[in-house]
Amino acid sequence: MKWSIANQRAVPENVEIERRFLVDVENLQTIRKAASGEVDISQWYPPPSEVELSPENHSIALSGRVMIEGIPESDWRGVCELISGGSGVRIRTKGDLAFLTVKGRWVGVMRAEYEWPVDAELVRQFGESQGWLGISKTRIYYPLDGDLLCEVDVFSGSLAGLLIAEIELTSKEIQQDLPGLPEWLGDEITGVPEWDNFALAKRSHYP
Repeated sequence: MKWSIANQRAVPENVEIERRFLVDVENLQTIRKAASGEVDISQWYPPPSEVELSPENHSIALSGRVMIEGIPESDWRGVCELISGGSGVRIRTKGDLAFLTVKGRWVGVMRAEYEWPVDAELVRQFGESQGWLGISKTRIYYPLDGDLLCEVDVFSGSLAGLLIAEIELTSKEIQQDLPGLPEWLGDEITGVPEWDNFALAKRSHYP
């Protein structure tokens, strides 16, 4: 799961729960003044033809390079179902770290998610050489009431000027009104396909 204060409490295993909102870029200075930190993120989406699953050692390879192996049996079936069902693999650098993630489709505010740390240098090599769809952004961490954290993504490149805020939740908070939400949160886009990061990567690649 992506890091947030909320993730330190009970969250269903391999499930991402979050709400997403558009944010007007004119609020960026206000957000940064109250932020607790930020990190640069680059993310790429390898085409399905470059993704190889090996049942022998429960591994995922990209372009013939093994990225992660020894996936527990309890996770392996879910990972295979997502990938065979068309849900994409994505790799990303987050500061000095890197991750390979498999996510399912949104069902309300929830979707399946599996994530593993991987070799950052290899991820950068893929990102620089393969021409895969990708996005770049700076993630700003903005603390909220109730030990929640708002992650504000400031996109760059052809998506410059776009800001999307994400608030990760626990299972207990799904049906609750969130207290003390910032006034600068705009329209809610939770589960809206055209605002998914993969859709944004396609938009930036094919203007």
